[in-house]
Amino acid sequence: LAPMPGPLVRSLGDVRELRWRRLLPGVRAVDLPTRTAGSTARLVRFRPGFVIPLHDHEAPEYTLIVSGTLHEAGETASRGDLVAREPGDQHVQTIGAEDECVALVVHEGPLVPLTFLGRLLKRLGGV
Repeated sequence: LAPMPGPLVRSLGDVRELRWRRLLPGVRAVDLPTRTAGSTARLVRFRPGFVIPLHDHEAPEYTLIVSGTLHEAGETASRGDLVAREPGDQHVQTIGAEDECVALVVHEGPLVPLTFLGRLLKRLGGV
């Protein structure tokens, strides 16, 4: 794993020792506590090249890139970048092919998969 920002290390400890649970093949996560009903916060590790199928959101989504890269809509987000999406911002996300991507992902409401594969992945991963 790439070095983590100080606030994450102070809050979570050594991320190599965290209990990463498998959400899907190529995706592992650590659930973080939230104080808002219906919201989720996770530290997520994506394998290189992983594709998150076309989806939307019922509420805002915030993705802070900790390491690696995330591509969508012709843009590339890398370490320190924050990607914010609102309901109606339908998008596909692809993890960079070179390295795994670790991101802090906060959803204020559920994902809305827009493809069969996306619905299947949501059911399998509970995301």
